[in-house]
Amino acid sequence: MRKLCGCFALLTAVILALPESTDGQQKNPGKKKQDTVNKEETTPLDYAYLAQAKEVQGKIVDVSVVGGTLTLNIEWSHMEPNPNPKAAQKAAKGNQKAAQLQQQVLRDYNKIMTDPNPVHRQQALIKFQMHVQQLQATNANLNANLPNLFVVVKSSKDFDLDVTEEVKVARTQLADKYNDEGELIKYTAEELKKMKHPEMPGYKATWEDLRTGQTVKLYISPPKKQPAKKTDADSKKTDPDAKKAGSDAKKSDADPKKSDPAIAAGKVGKDDQTGDAKDKQPEPPMPSGHSIVRMVLILEEAPPPPDPPADKGKKKKKG
Repeated sequence: MRKLCGCFALLTAVILALPESTDGQQKNPGKKKQDTVNKEETTPLDYAYLAQAKEVQGKIVDVSVVGGTLTLNIEWSHMEPNPNPKAAQKAAKGNQKAAQLQQQVLRDYNKIMTDPNPVHRQQALIKFQMHVQQLQATNANLNANLPNLFVVVKSSKDFDLDVTEEVKVARTQLADKYNDEGELIKYTAEELKKMKHPEMPGYKATWEDLRTGQTVKLYISPPKKQPAKKTDADSKKTDPDAKKAGSDAKKSDADPKKSDPAIAAGKVGKDDQTGDAKDKQPEPPMPSGHSIVRMVLILEEAPPPPDPPADKGKKKKKG
């Protein structure tokens, strides 16, 4: 069964380690640039692929103990063409082979992005990124500067999840606790052994320990299936015309010449008909509800709130 991390790169954990664009010089080398994350809308198809996952990792956006719900933010990195690839274009200027290699790489990227299946698309992008690095190393003499054709872009989506009443929680690191004298409590090996969670790689915790901003790993189950409607099936059993239509359809499917005029005319062979179908994978069925969280592993605590800006005070005017 495909994992959601394959869908979103990791959907969650896969980061494409491409070099950052080197166009121009950094204005403030001592200042760390803050990453920008593009917030995207979560679609029904995203929930459909999530329903196929067993585990997923992200950050808690909201958690309701009373309502038994949890909202998870999944962040991933992917490549996009550099909107200002001056360095790469300058390197390939006057070098026909380098320019051709750049164009081929961009064509390959655009072809990958036409795949509507996010799982296959992300898997192809991972291979593509490694292929670009190999091409750069193999054709180093061309000075094509292929990595600068792309930039790494971060995106994220929020997913609403249901939580089972018997949810189990663990944490990879124990929370710091202090005694009455303010000293950090140190646990013995025997105490640590008793606190180990029997099913997850961490220590026992509770649902109340979950906080907004924590990085967690969720063990999930697919949404509960709704009872199937029996109206169509019942009508086929009682309607003689429906029975006849179903019988004719089966005969047509059994004989491809009747179902496809092109095959009957001899223009397309039976094997040729499946050329594109082999590459085109069916989309997963749309879930009737949200995936269900069975277990939660707290990987990292929420970062502390940023310090308030320092009050530098007003400069005194010279009299």
